[in-house]
Amino acid sequence: MGVLSWRRTDILAYRSYLSTSLVMNLIMDLSFDYLRAMLNRMDHFMDLKAAQVAMDLVEEVYRLCRKLPKDEVFGLSSQLKRSSSGIVANIAEGFGRYTFCDKAHHFTIARGECSEVLAHLLIAVRVQLLSPQEIHRALALEDQTGRLLSGLILSSRKRAISHAH
Repeated sequence: MGVLSWRRTDILAYRSYLSTSLVMNLIMDLSFDYLRAMLNRMDHFMDLKAAQVAMDLVEEVYRLCRKLPKDEVFGLSSQLKRSSSGIVANIAEGFGRYTFCDKAHHFTIARGECSEVLAHLLIAVRVQLLSPQEIHRALALEDQTGRLLSGLILSSRKRAISHAH
């Protein structure tokens, strides 16, 4: 029987069979890593430990900024707030990106923001606006966030390379 003599119901049944077999082939072709990632996937950027610690850093920075003189509202205070919140924002943006290269790029920017927070904290101590004791917790959170981001960057870069091959 030639294709031209098929009835509409035969064509629909064959199309359904093809769709089902294509779906089955796609499922069988999925890699174990992909399935594992789907089972262990994170649904929100705040599921990342780096984002959680970075958010703690933002809170600590805002607490410290309340101790700064009012004439620093548009200076050091503003820079500290912007750079600390920039860490969280870039982690969120990196999390939302599709490719691992894009993720690594935004996580790298977030790590740069971490360094900026560190610089501003050290400046605040150097110009005697805050004491070393006052910034101790912020320094620890900045360090932890930076280390976690380094791990995310390395992981994203490795995954970008492995997916390229």
